[in-house]
Amino acid sequence: MARLIKPQLMMDRAGVAVTFVPDDSQAKSTDNDGNGITGDDPFTYHHLRASLQDLALSSGVEIDTCYTTPSAHITIARFVSSHFFDGGGMHASSPPGPISPPTEQFPLSPSGDQNQQRVRKAEQWVELIHGINDELEKQSEDPILKDQLEWVVGQENGLEVQLGYVKFGREAKRAEMVGKAVPLA
Repeated sequence: MARLIKPQLMMDRAGVAVTFVPDDSQAKSTDNDGNGITGDDPFTYHHLRASLQDLALSSGVEIDTCYTTPSAHITIARFVSSHFFDGGGMHASSPPGPISPPTEQFPLSPSGDQNQQRVRKAEQWVELIHGINDELEKQSEDPILKDQLEWVVGQENGLEVQLGYVKFGREAKRAEMVGKAVPLA
């Protein structure tokens, strides 16, 4: 299947995910006839994703994705409020407020204690993400650790086909089709 390497934390307004890049340095995949793909024509995650999309579209299925750029990622957190950045902290006693971008509810401006606190907490959050990414980058270059930081799509679990509105996935047992895992040789 497709090997993904060099994990990094990415975030947007909706949440945080671990994202990977395709590894085209080792072609340990096979084509439709079972022949090994090697050398100048490695099969990467983007090839897999494009092939699956072509198959789906040729069957008449419509595809609507959250992101225009293909991403190999695992969502690890969704933002349900901005309460932490408002000064409430992780264990605030008051319930979080409704979801709203910083510019609507609390405009970021140089004045106001709450705005300054929001900016400081947001900067600390971004620094934390950058620090984790720096450590992941170092470990991705370490000959001993880098194999522990890869994701081989389809190796442990088969690929799933899920139809209908699937925003964040659902259980494999509810999928329309589930393939078999393909362990690497």
